[in-house]
Amino acid sequence: MRTIIFFFAFFCCTITNAQWVWVGGTPGKATDWMEPRNWNMNRVPEEGSSVRIPQLNDSNYPEVTTTVPPIAHLEVEGGAQLYIDTNGFLEVDGELTHNTGILLIGKIYTRGLIAVYNTAQDEVAGNPGHLITFPDGGQLSFSPQF
Repeated sequence: MRTIIFFFAFFCCTITNAQWVWVGGTPGKATDWMEPRNWNMNRVPEEGSSVRIPQLNDSNYPEVTTTVPPIAHLEVEGGAQLYIDTNGFLEVDGELTHNTGILLIGKIYTRGLIAVYNTAQDEVAGNPGHLITFPDGGQLSFSPQF
């Protein structure tokens, strides 16, 4: 019985602490955020997930071209990039974490909208100056409640 309880507890902790890591490179959809094969879990990040964009050896960094499911935390590592296109909307709802909304070491380029709210710490930590908006578009929204 103790073994069953241990495995159940381990499984639950693994699920709640799961992290989506961008791998990219799916033929024909190499940079598509909504392509499940571009993620280590073969699923698009879901509500409340923690997402990490690592530095890659190629340029297949994610592009958000539509509204994507809200996530709880985003980390963009040094040398990595994320693109939010004109119709893209990335929502970071930190209510489920005790974290920053975005840990930004790499760069985010946005012509769309990024909304960060309900964070326990800073909305953007690391290098906030690496969050780049364009004069012809790109909006950021930081608020305690969306």
